Amino acid sequence: MALLMKSLKIFVALVLLIFVLLIAGLAYVWMKPELVINEKNARWALQYAPDNLKISWDQLSFKFESPDWTHKRIQVSAKNLCVSYAPRLHTCAPAISVDVAMAFTNWRPKLEQLREVTMEVSELTLNLPAKEAAPEEPKSLLPDLKLPAFSEVMPQGLDFNLIGALHLSAKNVRINFPEGAPLLAQAELVRLPSDQTSELNFNLAAQAEQEGTFAAKVQSNILFDSQKLSVNGKAHVSLPSMSLETPLSVNWGRDLRAQAKPLIRYGKIKLNPAVDLHWSNKELNVTLGDIQLKNIWRKTSLRLQSCAVKATLDSEKGYPAKAGLQCGLRVTPDKNRAGIKSVDTILTATLTAHTQGKGASERLRINGQAELSGANTFLQAQVQLTGEVEIKLQKPLQLTAAKAATEIHLRIPDFVVWKDLFESTPFAVPAPLHVLTGDIELDVHAQLTDLDSPLQADATAQSRLSSKNQKLFVKATADLETLGKILKPRGLKVHADVVLQDVHLQAPPLRLAVPPQVLPDKRFVMRKDLDIIEEEKPAPTSRIPFELLWSVNIKTEKPVLISSNLLQSPVPVALDMQVQSDRKPQGKVMVQSFPFEFFRKKATVNNVDLIFHPDTVAPELSGKISYSNPEVNIRILLLGNTQRPIVNLESDPQLNQQQILSVLLFDKSLDELNEDEVNSTSNMSRAVSDGALGLFSLMFLSSTPIQSISYDPNSQSYTARMRLDDNTTFSMQSNMTEQRQFTLRRRLGGNWSVRTELSQEDSRADVVQTLLEWMRRF
Repeated sequence: MALLMKSLKIFVALVLLIFVLLIAGLAYVWMKPELVINEKNARWALQYAPDNLKISWDQLSFKFESPDWTHKRIQVSAKNLCVSYAPRLHTCAPAISVDVAMAFTNWRPKLEQLREVTMEVSELTLNLPAKEAAPEEPKSLLPDLKLPAFSEVMPQGLDFNLIGALHLSAKNVRINFPEGAPLLAQAELVRLPSDQTSELNFNLAAQAEQEGTFAAKVQSNILFDSQKLSVNGKAHVSLPSMSLETPLSVNWGRDLRAQAKPLIRYGKIKLNPAVDLHWSNKELNVTLGDIQLKNIWRKTSLRLQSCAVKATLDSEKGYPAKAGLQCGLRVTPDKNRAGIKSVDTILTATLTAHTQGKGASERLRINGQAELSGANTFLQAQVQLTGEVEIKLQKPLQLTAAKAATEIHLRIPDFVVWKDLFESTPFAVPAPLHVLTGDIELDVHAQLTDLDSPLQADATAQSRLSSKNQKLFVKATADLETLGKILKPRGLKVHADVVLQDVHLQAPPLRLAVPPQVLPDKRFVMRKDLDIIEEEKPAPTSRIPFELLWSVNIKTEKPVLISSNLLQSPVPVALDMQVQSDRKPQGKVMVQSFPFEFFRKKATVNNVDLIFHPDTVAPELSGKISYSNPEVNIRILLLGNTQRPIVNLESDPQLNQQQILSVLLFDKSLDELNEDEVNSTSNMSRAVSDGALGLFSLMFLSSTPIQSISYDPNSQSYTARMRLDDNTTFSMQSNMTEQRQFTLRRRLGGNWSVRTELSQEDSRADVVQTLLEWMRRF
């Protein structure tokens, strides 16, 4: 026992001795730190550094001052200090100076004052490693946008009175990425003197660029204390396709408020909107000032007026739980169009979101409404959206459940605005629709019940367009459905029913008294040329993966009326057609009864029906035209099909075809015709019987003073000569297949005349020749 007590006393004495020696050593080092902390010992310590860490300097000095035994002032300076940590970092600083005052209070070290920090970095190269994919914990896809007050992120124990001069500069900063061009930058931070000891005032100048991506330059003044931060400056950013230059003002206290007025250049477009931001832990509001665009569309001035986005943040998760948008659009044309000096449209939208659950079972429910309105608007719209989704928040992200419904109502209040907008462009509204005014409405309802079901939608469109002599009242309904699941649709199926309620259109002015244009027109392609073009098209390499199945039913509530200057009254046309993507059209196009001047005589079109059968190439033709005079009633029957029409002539009392044609052509019986008229009637009869002359050829020939008609049944070619006026004649010669010749002859006076001939043949180019004739009879 005595031995144990003696050993214990020796151990305690040894511990006390070590403690006293340690205290003495620390006190000695505290009083004489230059004996331990010096350049020689620093070089000695470097021999134990890792092989990839290299540190060198030209001069390194440590100065210590001890006003008393509890206070210490440390001054550290270095010249040409270089640090290399291969392969990540290499930097050199020509000059470093640090002046720090410390003290021991209650046996704890305390920073009394950071008198000066000066650092000049001449080069800094940082090689970033390739990012390694690391497993991530499931988290919400919705961002947490709650912004804390500045005082919550600023260390409150920091005494700004302890901080003195500060000057940091870095040049030739280079950051190398695993892929892409390196980032080159430089920056300088200088503390400025301030009247308030409780705040810090800095000037920051920095610039950075990445070849082919961007270049940026920032100059700003930074002023902050423990409660707020203020930044005032300007920034300039250049991108490959645009540049941005803006003054910037930011104040961050309890909330963050920022103002900017960027000048944006994009090609010839210059924008200079005012931007106002208000951000806190409860809301995020952004206001965009007016944006003026001139000559953006057909010398039209467009202004985006005061767009504002206001979002209320969820108190727990910080995502936008409710967001609202209001934006105005004003369009002013270079001149008044249709009495409209300007067009104003206002977009108002709200969106609410709510989540339930956490992690992989988080569910998001969305409700939204949108509206377009205004006095003179392009478009009025109301949109409502509701939905609910379930997302599995694990890599890879997976949508596990969803359902949604939307209702959309669109209305074009005045069609003339759209007509003026696209006038003189490739999308111009064609005649005769370009003179219509009125409104067009569209209603769409869509819903998705689950991810295993298709997206279904139905739509209703109504047009109420009219002008002085025209109407276009049409109602259409459509059903749409995706083929297969909504996430992997194979195609789209569309069915539409179109009802022509009240349609009255005017055909462009026509003149049958003037011969048709016989020179080639580039807007039309001959069938033989079209076949060649189709043969030269390369065959598709692969089948289109998205399938489109569609069907359209077209019916008339009232017959469509088509007016023409050639007709005394409109032509009524009734339709009952069914058109599908995988079948030939079927149904009827029925021209109903109307008075008609035929062969310069008043007649009646009783009916002309085109009947589309699903098993035939050309539609069936069935029609009847009646003409009566005190002596005879004539019926012209149209039979066959559109490719091979048949014209039959009947009469009461019964006459043969030559007699009927003599009545129609010359308003005479065969007994009253002269020799030339008899020959012309006979030739025309044979041409009609052989099919060389169709109905429309007869209409054209009968509308001009016919001098003679000759017909060769062997070649099935005919020649018709007509008198256009006292000095001009026109003749046509054709075999209706490969050869055509048109001749225009006009007497100039005396024995002189000029003749122009056009010869067309499918196997060679057109030949046009003009001859000056002199004719003298002996």
